[in-house]
Amino acid sequence: MQFEYRTVENLARAFIRKTQNTSLLSFYADKASRSGYEIIKDTLKTFENYEKIHAEIFYIRLLDNFNAESELKNILLDNVEVNLSTLEVSDDLLNLINIEERAAEFYQDASVDAENEGFLEISKLFKYVATVSLRIAGELQVLYDEVKADVVFVKEDVNKWLCSKCGYLHLSSQAPEICPLCKQAKANFYVEK
Repeated sequence: MQFEYRTVENLARAFIRKTQNTSLLSFYADKASRSGYEIIKDTLKTFENYEKIHAEIFYIRLLDNFNAESELKNILLDNVEVNLSTLEVSDDLLNLINIEERAAEFYQDASVDAENEGFLEISKLFKYVATVSLRIAGELQVLYDEVKADVVFVKEDVNKWLCSKCGYLHLSSQAPEICPLCKQAKANFYVEK
C-alpha cells in the first residue's frame, strides 16, 4: 500500500509494534512469575504499561493528523521471530532486548522521515520513544546478566531486600529463601532503592 507520507506508515507500524510488544511483555511477565522471578515480572509489567501508553499516543497522532484508521488494517506486522515455547526466562529477556533495540532503530528512522516531511512534533515523538526503547533494552540487559549469573537474589553489598507481599525488610547481601513474616518465596523480594 502506498501512502502520501512515510510518516503515516511509520505511525501505523509504530502503533502495531507497540501493541504487539504489549502482548509479548504480558506473556513473558507471566512466565517469569511462574519461574520464580516476581521482580522480573513486575519490571516487565511496568514496561508493558509503557508500551500500551506509547501505542495509544501513536494511534491518536495517526487519527488526529491523518484520519487513517482504515489504513491500519493494511499495514503488515513486522516480522518478529518469537519463540513462545522456550522455558528459560533468560531466552525471553534476550528476545525482548532484541525487539527493543530493533524498535529504537525503527523509531530513529521514523523520526528522520517525519522531520523530512515537515512533521516536527511527530519527529520528536519518535525520538522520545526511541530513547525509552534503548533504556528498556539496557534495563533488560541488566536483568538478563543477573539471571545468567544466577545473582537475581544475591548482591555483593548488604542491601534492603523488600518483600513485595507483606513489606518485610531484610538486610543482607541476599534475599531470604522464605519471608519470615508472610512465608512467601524469595521470588517476591527485590532490592529497595
